[in-house]
Amino acid sequence: MKIKTTDIDNINKISCIEINNIDVSIKADANIDELIESRFWPEAIPSALIASDDAKVRFRSKTIIRSYVGNVTGKKILDFGCGNGYCTREAISAGAAISVGYDIKRNDTWDEAQPSNLSPAVIDPILTTDFDEVLKYAPYDIILMYDVVDHINPNEIEDAISKVISACDYKTFVKVRCHPWTSIHGGHTYEKLNRAYGHLLLSDEKLETYQSKYVNKITRPMATYKKYFEEFTVLNTVSHKSLINNELNGILKDKTIIDMIEKKLGGDKEWQSMVLPIEFVDYLLSRK
Repeated sequence: MKIKTTDIDNINKISCIEINNIDVSIKADANIDELIESRFWPEAIPSALIASDDAKVRFRSKTIIRSYVGNVTGKKILDFGCGNGYCTREAISAGAAISVGYDIKRNDTWDEAQPSNLSPAVIDPILTTDFDEVLKYAPYDIILMYDVVDHINPNEIEDAISKVISACDYKTFVKVRCHPWTSIHGGHTYEKLNRAYGHLLLSDEKLETYQSKYVNKITRPMATYKKYFEEFTVLNTVSHKSLINNELNGILKDKTIIDMIEKKLGGDKEWQSMVLPIEFVDYLLSRK
């Protein structure tokens, strides 16, 4: 895709876009918001992968526990920032001895019946907003922070990390998955508007209509995460890059788009080329 415009400061001058070497006319007064909302703009996430209903959300939770966390049999698990609590429940289904889910707000799904495949002898998962309750079962073998760090207000991150540390001992593994704001779907608008990098290009007014949750706008993810986790020993870091197709790769090479993102993020183009393809980052931490 290539955008044809002559003035970065007046994006209303877009005259057409070029897709696969074919010019596709759009209305003369089209702006960047309308272009991103159009059917021509690439998706941030394949639609089939969006957890758009309860069944998909539950399946996603099973994948997180079985594939990302790994073997939990006989272990004590803390799901820090558990949200709906599905991962907390799935850990019990996967054989955890104790599974505790903690969040600052109670979720309506916490009152649901337990999974039908559990033996009556299996302990129920514990879902709580009381961190003193969490500490009753500490230290944990594994603490999961999945898609949590990027949704904590920077003023509260220190307190959250201190809580995690207090639930650890030196044998605890802390598994953290981060979805940087600079990533292809970092704005978490995809449930309402599934468009690649839309959160970095939409006007602020338009973005507010699509953003479904608070997102910490981290523009220097690797440096910021390093600072967040300095109280831990970082055992491993893995950056996962999105599988950028030709159409999307064309967007990231378009001068108009790159200039707009540069103005939004305040970084140089060389830096952008490094962080924009990073979809998420995994950390394996232990207590110092």
